[in-house]
Amino acid sequence: MAAAKKPRRKAKAAEKAAPQPSRVSRMLTNIWRPIPLLMTAIALSAVMFWPEIVRQMPDLRSRSEYQVSWSQITTTPAGRWVPPDLISQVQTKSGLPDPLPVLDDGLVEKLATAFARHPWVTEVESVAKLGPQQITIEMRYRTPVLMVRTKGGGLYPVDRDGILLPPSDFALADTERFPIVDQVLSVPSGPAGTSWDDQAVLGAARLAEALTVEQSRSSAWETFGMAKINVLAPERPAAAMDEVTLEITTNDRSRIVWGRPPGADTLEPTVEQKLLRLEKHLPKYGEAGWSASPVKIDVRRWDVIDKVELSRSPQEGMSFD
Repeated sequence: MAAAKKPRRKAKAAEKAAPQPSRVSRMLTNIWRPIPLLMTAIALSAVMFWPEIVRQMPDLRSRSEYQVSWSQITTTPAGRWVPPDLISQVQTKSGLPDPLPVLDDGLVEKLATAFARHPWVTEVESVAKLGPQQITIEMRYRTPVLMVRTKGGGLYPVDRDGILLPPSDFALADTERFPIVDQVLSVPSGPAGTSWDDQAVLGAARLAEALTVEQSRSSAWETFGMAKINVLAPERPAAAMDEVTLEITTNDRSRIVWGRPPGADTLEPTVEQKLLRLEKHLPKYGEAGWSASPVKIDVRRWDVIDKVELSRSPQEGMSFD
């Protein structure tokens, strides 16, 4: 029995002594099989001939079913002051083709840039390709709030941020619908769509916006018969908001010394507080005796309101709590 076990032990010892194939050898053995060789050949052929394959494939970008005309672009509905041909204006200025290739990977970015450059557009929020022939653009528009009269006599529309809007988009009758600011020393520093580099213009625009917001069927501008905004004693274009002092002239030539633009000086009463003072000391437009005696009212102080009848001498003015 002991003699029979010796060959088995020798066989096991021989197996242990035989060299095992390395990992590289096993990998090469697997690669050199028919199926892996075939797959490798196909992959290499695809890499080599792919440029030619692409060249031979039809260019779908030029096909009519993948083209969209500018007239098929839909945008966010605009207000009455935005020109109805805004899309055509963007097309002309952008230089983009008509029709547009919908399959162009960069088309969305190109359209967003083109529309964002238009002076009436505040921001392009999204550009969506909804189909092979449908593009929708969501954006916000600028709203005119003020007309700026320069020393040369020209009238320039601006929005609440003092951005110049295209003057050619307004008829003379349109300009009369907005508050006007006088005594502005500067002129526009750039084309439509750029900021007016004068804090007096920005401050007047913010005041005009605050006064023309409709409340109870009318705005403060209409309620008190306001006619125009004046920049007081300017020596140069204002570089900072705390250099700006504004005054309002009414239709009966009363004068309201308003002071700093909204939000520019926390030491002055707020817009709402100043309007409450006017409610108490200035008759509403159209009331009896409105134009009997124009007054000058200073609403800048917290403790008192200075009110002077302009038909009398300044010494006869009185202060009211």
